[in-house]
Amino acid sequence: MDYSPTPKDAKDSSFTGSYSSAGWGDAIIMVPWTLYERFGDKKALEDNYEAMLKWFTYAQKSAAGDKKGDARYIWDTKFHYGDWMFPSFMMTESNPMRTAEVTKDLVATAFLAHSAELLADISEVLGKSGADFRDYAKKVKSAFTQYFVTREGKLIADYQGCYVLALAFAMVPKVLENQLLAQLVQKIKDNDNRLDTGFLSVPYLLDVLCEYGQEELAKTVFFQDACPSWFYEINQGATTIWESWAGIQPDGTVGTFSFNHYAFG
Repeated sequence: MDYSPTPKDAKDSSFTGSYSSAGWGDAIIMVPWTLYERFGDKKALEDNYEAMLKWFTYAQKSAAGDKKGDARYIWDTKFHYGDWMFPSFMMTESNPMRTAEVTKDLVATAFLAHSAELLADISEVLGKSGADFRDYAKKVKSAFTQYFVTREGKLIADYQGCYVLALAFAMVPKVLENQLLAQLVQKIKDNDNRLDTGFLSVPYLLDVLCEYGQEELAKTVFFQDACPSWFYEINQGATTIWESWAGIQPDGTVGTFSFNHYAFG
């Protein structure tokens, strides 16, 4: 699992082979920025700025590895949880590691760009230059489009959550956004107007739909009560949010996941 700081005598985790993951580690940048947005107090940014830089420097170096050219901006060099536990895989294979395998490189690269842009904003709030971070984010986004978007306007990792993150973080040129949106909308409709989003994409799902003019679809997804959905959990008696969308199957089978796990909130 992830640790910060990593114990000095720690060996690689037998579970993942790593003590860090994109999206999880990026919390050091995202949480202080959210506190600043909500309360307007720079202290959280000032107190954590050096830690933010350490994480981001690590992420850059990890992504670059010993690669050349644009490949340096694709974070595919280590394990990441990716869009962890998205339901279409969990309800068929029930194997969280598979959800990581099929989404990790795209998701990690998206968060690499997002953190670079947040660091640019944070630096400017603190009276520092954000130019280098913005330039790096542009390079990551260019590489993202080159490596992960097909000529047909689809993502290589062709899953709802990946489209959500690509749109939420503005990972592709404007001319491609409507194509990605069309793919996302179709995937939702093909899934009987139900979500298929994992830990990292679900917070952005409804906002993305609304921002791109799909308010009615967002309402339909939100008020859905078939599995997977929030109201399905409520109708099963949930008073807290589950780690797995199908923690209790429609036939009543109870899974071995946490039933108090806010990630899908």
